[in-house]
Amino acid sequence: MKTPFAVLIALAALLPAGETRPLFTIERSLNRNVLHYDANLDGGGALDSREPVVAYWIMVEKGGVREDLTLLEKTRAYGFKAEAADDGEGFILRLKALDARPVRIKQQDGEVWAEALIGGRPCRLDRITITNEGENLIPKVLSIDLHGTDRKTGQACRETLPGD
Repeated sequence: MKTPFAVLIALAALLPAGETRPLFTIERSLNRNVLHYDANLDGGGALDSREPVVAYWIMVEKGGVREDLTLLEKTRAYGFKAEAADDGEGFILRLKALDARPVRIKQQDGEVWAEALIGGRPCRLDRITITNEGENLIPKVLSIDLHGTDRKTGQACRETLPGD
């Protein structure tokens, strides 16, 4: 006879697995490693309300292996908080390093994307580049560039924010 726990494990295996979809990346001037933020979808293809976004490193400097963020990275620079949007459409993502610049995670017709104000325009956020200085545990941030695409016109959007 199977235990209740074993039955739950067997049932979970039958449920359709969720998937992730790329939202945006963060690149730094210190090395070639890239931080990825992905939409986390449930088995039905909707944003997972428990964990709508996942973040991880692709360690290019180590041959392209995937690594989770460290505790320090989660609590300081690259961590985030995701909350359901007040209007019920998507989620608001607040990055630790850019708390004043919320990113909205949207989903429509099977497409999912990150949207932020870039240069005063609502744009699809594609990439953030950080220019750093120093090799300390927490290097000095000289500037932050937001790169995206205007959802209405298709034009490139870019804005440079000051660092520390």
